[in-house]
Amino acid sequence: MAFRQDGDRLALAEKILLETVSLTKRNELDFKKWKEEQAKRQAEQADEQAKRQAEQAEEQAKRQAEREAWQKAQADEQAKRQAEHEVWRKEQEKFQAKRDKQMGELSNKLGTLVEDFVIPNMEELFHELVPSVDIDDIVTYARVKRVHRPTMQQLEIDAMAEGGNVVLVNETKSTMKVDYVDNFLGVLAIFRRFFGEYQEFKVLGMISSLYIDPSIVKYAARQGLLVAALKPGLLQVMNETDFVPKEF
Repeated sequence: MAFRQDGDRLALAEKILLETVSLTKRNELDFKKWKEEQAKRQAEQADEQAKRQAEQAEEQAKRQAEREAWQKAQADEQAKRQAEHEVWRKEQEKFQAKRDKQMGELSNKLGTLVEDFVIPNMEELFHELVPSVDIDDIVTYARVKRVHRPTMQQLEIDAMAEGGNVVLVNETKSTMKVDYVDNFLGVLAIFRRFFGEYQEFKVLGMISSLYIDPSIVKYAARQGLLVAALKPGLLQVMNETDFVPKEF
């Protein structure tokens, strides 16, 4: 009986041992499998991380390239604007130099405006005003100066034309203004004081310029003045066709 019990216990111990060995092997296999899965997952994670890093690096490189391209475009645009500005500046300098030259030439020309344009046209203009006087009998004068002896005051007339018993007195300005018109009316008021030989003459007044604003034309006409503007090569009367000049 005792041997049987010992045999049972031995058999049970062997069974337990076998089961323990079997469990140990299974555990070893499971652990190996787990280790392999862990390694696989780590490899996959490493691959995924490497992929993300590569994508990030690619995206960063793309943004860097775009930024550099934008910076280059900005630099090119800036250089283009600077070049255009330099061209514009040089053109402005040329334009300024040309304008200064033209202004200088014009300034010199205006100094001889009366001699070059007014005097050559005054005979014909005078004849239109006073057709009874033959054009060959009309005499013109430029830059006439007189001194009023009692007061020693001086008076200069830009241009004059006389014929018969009429004298046309002209004031020429490069730019005509209302103040100039008023000043010229003052000159006409004292004209005979300086030019005594015209005491018995009819005195007519005329203003002339390169260009006269229509408002000044109307103002001067209301004062009885003849108004003439310089057109290419001639003096053109700006008054209305029915205008009658005032005798001063």
